[in-house]
Amino acid sequence: SFEAATTNGCVGSGSATVHIKPQPQAIFTIDEEVGCAPLSIEISNDSQLADAYDWTYGNGDAAELASAGAHVYTYAGEQEPVDYTLTLTATHALGCADAVTKTVTVLPAVNAAWAGETIGCAPFETVIEYTGSDATTIEWTMDGAAAASGNAATFALEGTEGTATAHTIEIEAVSEYGCTGAAAFEVTVN
Repeated sequence: SFEAATTNGCVGSGSATVHIKPQPQAIFTIDEEVGCAPLSIEISNDSQLADAYDWTYGNGDAAELASAGAHVYTYAGEQEPVDYTLTLTATHALGCADAVTKTVTVLPAVNAAWAGETIGCAPFETVIEYTGSDATTIEWTMDGAAAASGNAATFALEGTEGTATAHTIEIEAVSEYGCTGAAAFEVTVN
């Protein structure tokens, strides 16, 4: 309510009812802010006074959820590190909204690929080369034991004539970002 007077001494008053809508609060947490692709994050929505929740994941994907709680989202990643802006807009039935954002950094995956001969007659010597994505460390094992480090590994394998013997070779590659990739395959000596 208010009251006013003119310079001539006239007094007037008035009143009005003002309705204030409650403001929703958009609140969420994520279990990981930085990780290697594919990166699955658990998102916990703790918003208050809201009825609808709109999510944008910063990569063109979006979702509309009707309830709070937790959900999982997986970022595929790219060839280089990417920062995605994850946004929650919480809205209530009266039309008021609140938004909050967090940044998720997805580091490139490591593709541990290889090339080389995998079948031969005893004595069989083969060179297997790492052909995967960039890696700062490459470790090779054969039948569970450390065998070599670096971009290529040479394996000299013995065998028994007339009997096929399989050996399991494993590669583990680590990128400059600490992401790992692995591959396993068999080399057979006849």
